[in-house]
Amino acid sequence: MAKTISVAELIAQAKKSGIEVTGVPEPRTLSVRLSVKGAVSVYGLGRWPVTLYKGQWEALFGFLGVDVAKVNPAFRAVLAKGREKGEELAEAI
Repeated sequence: MAKTISVAELIAQAKKSGIEVTGVPEPRTLSVRLSVKGAVSVYGLGRWPVTLYKGQWEALFGFLGVDVAKVNPAFRAVLAKGREKGEELAEAI
């Protein structure tokens, strides 16, 4: 049976063996922005942000089998109203 190890463990083992490791990308961080029109954009998943509006979030939740009624009410409210110009996402939630 094969043993599964993380990329970090593999890099550590390679360095310990004296192998030079180059070109390893840093782990990405995710950030979220809310538009005035109620779109939620997720940055850091790929090269471009992923932006979904309320109906698209509901379709995604449905596809994933998530009961929309169980989704955080604050998140649902943000999707419904968007944000005021200049308002931050944390303030909107």
